Amino acid sequence: MSSGFNFRRGSFSADVQGSFSRSTNWYQDIPFGWVWSVNPGSISNLSLRWNRVAPNDPNIYITQLAGADWRNLANVPNGFTVTTNDRSGVDEKYNLKADLRNSFTQWKVPVQLKYGGSINESNRYIWHRRGNSLTHLGRDGIANTADDAPALYAETDYRMNWPFGGNLNGVVNYDRHKLAQEYGEHPEWFSTINPNTLLQQDLTTRAIVREQIDAIYAQPIFKFGKFDLAPGFRHERTRGVFNAPASLTDAQTRLRLTGSRTGTVDTASGDYIRTRYGSIRKDGHADYRTTLSYLHANYRFSRDLLLRASYNESITRPDLNRLAGTITINNDTAIPPTATIGNPDLKPEQARNIYTSLEYYLPKQVGMFSVSFSRRDLKDLIRTTIFDIPPDGEFDGDPQWAGWRLSTVDNVAKAHNSSWEFSYRQRLSFLPWEFGRDFTLWANHTHLIFDNYDNFRRPQNMANGGIEYRRGRFSARWNTNWTSNVRTGAIPANGWASYTNEKLFHDLQLNYTLWRNYTLTLTGRNVLHAPQLITSAGGRSDIMTRYLDIGSIWTFGVKGTF
Repeated sequence: MSSGFNFRRGSFSADVQGSFSRSTNWYQDIPFGWVWSVNPGSISNLSLRWNRVAPNDPNIYITQLAGADWRNLANVPNGFTVTTNDRSGVDEKYNLKADLRNSFTQWKVPVQLKYGGSINESNRYIWHRRGNSLTHLGRDGIANTADDAPALYAETDYRMNWPFGGNLNGVVNYDRHKLAQEYGEHPEWFSTINPNTLLQQDLTTRAIVREQIDAIYAQPIFKFGKFDLAPGFRHERTRGVFNAPASLTDAQTRLRLTGSRTGTVDTASGDYIRTRYGSIRKDGHADYRTTLSYLHANYRFSRDLLLRASYNESITRPDLNRLAGTITINNDTAIPPTATIGNPDLKPEQARNIYTSLEYYLPKQVGMFSVSFSRRDLKDLIRTTIFDIPPDGEFDGDPQWAGWRLSTVDNVAKAHNSSWEFSYRQRLSFLPWEFGRDFTLWANHTHLIFDNYDNFRRPQNMANGGIEYRRGRFSARWNTNWTSNVRTGAIPANGWASYTNEKLFHDLQLNYTLWRNYTLTLTGRNVLHAPQLITSAGGRSDIMTRYLDIGSIWTFGVKGTF
């Protein structure tokens, strides 16, 4: 919901806008007619060979070497479980802003003054996130009997459609809708969920996050002939609070319950769960002020050649979830055990940014070419870091983390990156055909430079381009986006870091204006069906570790403007 008003008198104008949004996240699979997944048992003495023709080939070929036919559900042993999901929460956003403008002349210099302020508040309430496994018991109430045969719950109208090639097509799927309906009508045909399991899930997920940013700004724009100068500032106050769960380790819990780190306890009991996951909560708090300055300048050498330059300061606020200093035990039985720890000393990330561009506008306003350079110097860069604590070591003065692998966030004192960008756009009116002026061609390329790649882990090269056609009520647009490969993780001792391969997507948009305010639209995303994600190992694009293909997405509708 949003509302506002605009006022104008002479050279003064005021634009005041307010908005409120509230979204309720209520995700429950069974009440909406399906279960998240079905998990059957394994065929004994089964031996399969999994093969790809080449390391980067998505086609999968499976050859059975021993055991009963794995494609026939009659050979799968009786008994299976279903997994359910239940998540809920609320997100709220409030916004109020006022933008004021006034024009006047001072000392024969035209001046436009922009000033105003805003109040932005974001609230997030997480109630619970539950995921549970239920054992199918069937009509007889006994697991792993004839009425629990997976073949009884096979999809009758659908088989696996494997679009990449190979021999996986035709595999039978389980009817998740039938099982959800059965659970709704006969919940006694499934195992029950231990209340202590739900208690643990609720204790480890309930959280409240609130953040408010109040700001005022002012910017005068001076015009000195061919030269424009616009200094300005923005002053912000950030206030935030966060309340979230913090878990104890197993040893700490035993110490509280028995007086010994190795004391005997029932880890499934309510006392153990409440002590470990609910005995403490962490409160995060943020309250700081920031003044950001900026300076923009333009100089027009001629009608067709323009130089732009700017300096501005910016701030990136830390995620209050991590600022709270909460502790999440991910797996204390792994080797090494793992946990995620917040950092209450995390500072906001601040940057000083410089941008320059030289723009040349083609005659008769048919297009432009530009080259630009930017540099960003960061202070207290926020990054995620993983620490392997030695067996005799400690973390932040606490010896309980000896031998653990901890993921946390910290600040890098200084870092910087820079970029070059080349951009081109032109209407093709120079072609000998009359309809050439209905076509517009564009392209740009960005190259990023990092002082330390592990501080950023972003693609170093990106490009996009396309062509647009407009004639009367009809328009068509084809756009191509390319992103170079990128290393997504730190380089481990064995050198086999994870990489995301380069991406190339093509999009299409068709519009036809029906009436003045109504447009018929057809939009296609990834129309050539490129894979969304391919990850590889050790920088070798031919050693594929993951292949994600969602396909093309087409949207058809009518857009109205009021």
